[in-house]
Amino acid sequence: IQVPRRAAAMPIRGSKKKRGGRQARKPQVDIVMHNETFEAYYKAQNIVPEGEWDAFMAALREQLPTNFRVSAISPNADILAGKVRDEYSPDEDL
Repeated sequence: IQVPRRAAAMPIRGSKKKRGGRQARKPQVDIVMHNETFEAYYKAQNIVPEGEWDAFMAALREQLPTNFRVSAISPNADILAGKVRDEYSPDEDL
């Protein structure tokens, strides 16, 4: 199958790469975890007793850990798993 020249040079939809290499990362900012509409909706559902509401909301605002999933059948799985282990959790046994 021959791919037309123009189609081969076009970026894939959703691709973050721009000409000249990788895009610079945006600085990490604090995320505001407060939304009146969200709280009003779930309060109206009565899924949490009134006395436990503040603890419930505090639990929802907890930061979750970052997770990576590496497919074992990938030809580069060992390399990728090693990079994740070395760069993101060098003290933990993965």
